[in-house]
Amino acid sequence: MLFADAQLVVVERAKFAAADGLPVAGKVAACLGRVALHLVNDPSAPGAGPVLLGGSEATRRALEGAVAAGRVLETLLSVRTPAQAGPHEIVLEDGTPAPGRPSTPFALMRREEAPLAPAPPGTRHLVPPQRLALALKHPRTNRRLTFEVGAAPVFLGALVCLGFTG
Repeated sequence: MLFADAQLVVVERAKFAAADGLPVAGKVAACLGRVALHLVNDPSAPGAGPVLLGGSEATRRALEGAVAAGRVLETLLSVRTPAQAGPHEIVLEDGTPAPGRPSTPFALMRREEAPLAPAPPGTRHLVPPQRLALALKHPRTNRRLTFEVGAAPVFLGALVCLGFTG
């Protein structure tokens, strides 16, 4: 658990993986002894990293409004093909097509302190993206909050399998 109060809960998705079929919001609510939590719709769809849950449906809507307005920022790593950077992204390292690896160009991308957004049209993730940081203002107190996590072992393992060196 990264943060929890009556309005907002922030967790690291990987720690609440849905192996038993129960969604993240249900698992976190059960862990906290709450009736329900509401997962905030996230256009970046991170495979791991911090995710937002509203303590009520009204808070979820407010948080989704902040996401849509570009007031929630993230630092995101992704491996995509083709190797095309989107807005606010840089290419950290190009992938090398080799036996057992994708035959089309691919690259490791980083989106730094930028609004949540999907991958550019016509691209696809080779592995689920990894959110390293999430920054927003609390929906009630307006206090700035920043949550940072390390890259999940599964993401780092995928980078090794794809031949990235950095």
